[in-house]
Amino acid sequence: VKIEGESAERIVKNLETLLEGKDSLRITAGVNIFSDRLVLMEEVFDIFEEQSINDSAYYYKIFQNSDENNGFQIYCRRGDGIEIKRIRSN
Repeated sequence: VKIEGESAERIVKNLETLLEGKDSLRITAGVNIFSDRLVLMEEVFDIFEEQSINDSAYYYKIFQNSDENNGFQIYCRRGDGIEIKRIRSN
């Protein structure tokens, strides 16, 4: 599925903000449920829903269509949490 425009930019911005320059981040289920991190992640899943993408999948792979060609992997582990990993194309 291809997401373009403002929605795609928001997804990348949110994931970059969540990672804070790191290569991975784990968000534990049920912890800090009103945190900024979870709000940003919820915005990503809201965009998926708006674009008719299954927002309850176990795995997502996101690639930027830019000069950097970096991307992200999102692993959703039921009852455990979410893990976000940066993909570098070096």
